[in-house]
Amino acid sequence: MRFLRRLKTLLQRNRVDDEIRREMAFHVEMEAAERARRGEQAGDAHRIARADFGAVAAVREDVRDARGLTFWDHLVQDVRFGVRLLGRQPGFTAVAVTILALGIGVNTAVFSIVNTLVLKPRPWHAEGEIVGVHSKDTSLPDSYRAFSYADYLELRGRTDLFSSLTAHNMALVGVADGDRTRRVIADIVTANYFDTFGSPLTAGRAFTIEEERPGAEIPVTILSYPAWQRMGGRTDIIGQTIRLNTRPFQIVGVAGRGFGGSLAFVTPELWLPTGVYDTITNDFFRGDPSTNLGDSSNYSLILMARLPVGRTAAALEPALEVASASMAKANPAANAHRLITLAPLGRMSISTKPSTDIAAIAGLTVALLSMAAVVLLVASFNLANMLLARSGSRRKEFAIRLAIGGSRGRVVRQLMTEGLILALVGGAAGLAIAIWSTQLLVATLSRVAPVSFTFEAMPDWRILSAMIGYCTLSTVVFGLLPARRLAGTDPGLALKGNAGELVTGRRFRLGLPNLFVMGQLALSLVLISVAALFLRGATEAAKADPGFSLDRGIMVQMDPSLGGLTAARSREVYQLALDRLRARPDVAAASVASIIPFGDLEDDVDMQRAGAPIRRGDANAATDLVEDSTLTSIGAGYFDALGLTVRSGREFTEDEERASGPPRVAIIDLGLAERLFGTASAVGRQVQYAPRGEGEPIVMTVVGVAPGIRQNMFATSPEPHVYVPFGSAFVSGAILHVRTRATSAAAEQSMLPGIRQLIADIDARVPVLEAQTLASYRDRNLLLGVVRAGAATFTVFGVVALLMAAVGVYGVKAYVVSRRTREIGIRVALGATARRVVWIIVRDGLTASVVGLGVGLVLSALVGIAMRSLTYQGRAADAAVLTVALVVLTSSALLASWLPARRATKIEPLRAIRE
Repeated sequence: MRFLRRLKTLLQRNRVDDEIRREMAFHVEMEAAERARRGEQAGDAHRIARADFGAVAAVREDVRDARGLTFWDHLVQDVRFGVRLLGRQPGFTAVAVTILALGIGVNTAVFSIVNTLVLKPRPWHAEGEIVGVHSKDTSLPDSYRAFSYADYLELRGRTDLFSSLTAHNMALVGVADGDRTRRVIADIVTANYFDTFGSPLTAGRAFTIEEERPGAEIPVTILSYPAWQRMGGRTDIIGQTIRLNTRPFQIVGVAGRGFGGSLAFVTPELWLPTGVYDTITNDFFRGDPSTNLGDSSNYSLILMARLPVGRTAAALEPALEVASASMAKANPAANAHRLITLAPLGRMSISTKPSTDIAAIAGLTVALLSMAAVVLLVASFNLANMLLARSGSRRKEFAIRLAIGGSRGRVVRQLMTEGLILALVGGAAGLAIAIWSTQLLVATLSRVAPVSFTFEAMPDWRILSAMIGYCTLSTVVFGLLPARRLAGTDPGLALKGNAGELVTGRRFRLGLPNLFVMGQLALSLVLISVAALFLRGATEAAKADPGFSLDRGIMVQMDPSLGGLTAARSREVYQLALDRLRARPDVAAASVASIIPFGDLEDDVDMQRAGAPIRRGDANAATDLVEDSTLTSIGAGYFDALGLTVRSGREFTEDEERASGPPRVAIIDLGLAERLFGTASAVGRQVQYAPRGEGEPIVMTVVGVAPGIRQNMFATSPEPHVYVPFGSAFVSGAILHVRTRATSAAAEQSMLPGIRQLIADIDARVPVLEAQTLASYRDRNLLLGVVRAGAATFTVFGVVALLMAAVGVYGVKAYVVSRRTREIGIRVALGATARRVVWIIVRDGLTASVVGLGVGLVLSALVGIAMRSLTYQGRAADAAVLTVALVVLTSSALLASWLPARRATKIEPLRAIRE
């Protein structure tokens, strides 16, 4: 009865919410009824219930209402009570929602990208309904080639194989943009391309069979949806013209929103019919300028097919073998060892081989999802500590519930409901953060990419499901342990006046709050070390050295063919440009090259010593073979223009620069020379490479050995290079290299308008695609942009984790100090100095920090090793990175422990004792 009188006093002080009062009425009445059935005296309980909650009729009405409630009624009641309670604590609610918004927002943003890259089906057809068609050489391992237009027609006529078959290939085209020309990617396709994918056009029509016919040269185009939007989304766009390679093309259609063909994340800027293939495709995409698409030996097309309804790729294998045999019989020389195979479409690339691009990005996908999950876990630990601190003020409330008959399950359910409300509100805010951040990321990449992105910022059901899953997971992580702790409250102890006080003689208290802090610090150290690793990689990539100095260097990329110039006139333009540049007093050297290090294009060949058996694609068949040597056609003085000196032999002469015909001389780099000839001199020796197709090998005499150059920004060492004279391997799209006498970056920049004008004076039709210093060219590299985007992403992870860890440590220490206020007052009253009191509290925080950071140090080292393949030049976590991360987190943890301790020492001892 003493307990019931104390309960009545508490209720009379209005310390319990009306909702709880009704629940208490129910439990008191039920307890009284149960005692009456047992023949026990329950009158006192009834009298207290009447005195405190009103008339017996009202109590019984509440009891009847409570007895009739279903599970969903209770759930609605819990939600209503939780919303009202959180609304009365706006500070706590705002902080909790912010923490959850960051954690859930990061995870939702990452999942949005993964969903687009890997999971989201391409629009308008079921996944697997459209497959890639490949021509495999059964006599060589892993050898595939494209199809000719004649092959495509023959397979398209086999209606027993496919319900629809289409062909395409990519090309670079120049699009007039005011007085400048942009180089973008176009997809050259057959007439049934959009029908095969089942993609309706937003406006206009698809291509016709007449426009598809090779050599038709009917200048029409279909815009991608993003390109149409950039042109203002005009409704009268159909029938308008745009200039491609200086030629007018009529716009006949606009593709559907989100359509990128076989690609899941990007889309070409526009589509062109195969009838204009011969005039559009440049030398990088056409092996021999003397052939055309109608030539049966021109294998340039990549095929895709829609499977018949109810048929699978495996079920079509016998019919494909029959078709392969038929094609081999009709043309034994070309198709004797050919087998037509089917494979799933690649999502990120277009290739003559079956694509494995999903496997290529699997590591990055797992890393992103894992790091994002760690952020969510840190946020959940943080919020769990907040709820544990908040539970101290609610211990008496739930003790009363339990004392008068409330079940522990109902207490847990109420707290989990409150947690879910917080998570859903935080998830909604996190979804907004995810949409904004992914839009920002795509916009950043769009500025350096020659394609458009089909990324849709608005979430689909997968993203919404993931967001709800993150909310539920975080609710379980941060809500379950505090809920179980409150549910396990001893009512008698909780109702004592000083039940919230923490009194113990242990030097270090290893409770749930400290365990959560240790977990936060350990996981935050992992995230910060990974972020530092990627930041360091981005910094090093921004200073990447291709093997030559970027100072006083200018690159000018142009393509006369995009201006409609003939090959002869294009050669003349390059020679005139070089002659005039070399004559300028502010130019130290000038040359030309077909490709540039760190560029978007490469031309690889298999180099051998002359006379070795030709092995196309079989790297194990000959010890002389060097895979993927980079072939570059260069002009005279190329290495001088890069600030390099040929190690032995000589550079090409201006006569060799101008001469046409097959290359007869070559310069190889030091690495290739050592691979082919060991320590012997390579100058005067002969090398060979096999041209594409079935031709005889091209034999060349080595006239010089050059220093090694890194062609790829991610290469850890120079790749093998072979150089041939520009005249004998002419390409229309090339790069002028200019080494200036400028003494500053500003002086270099001031030369660019003059160089542009120099080219315009030679021929105004020549589009200058890029003109910039070599340093700025490297800074705008697409791969560097990707590296920086990755560094920014992981930096966000690390900063968010650091902030939440600091807040978590501070919150725990503030909570612990509030529970030790009386102890602190007594210590001060007995003569303890403020410094001594602060040290006692900071010591516990330091102990938790050391343990947590020790665990995090081990995890960081392991994660660094696991993520080595994703970092720039394969770097793992090193001592410098871990030291910086440790210093940052330790300082944050100590500061978060010191602040509440210092504040506690400012309280008057008498007031502290009365707390």
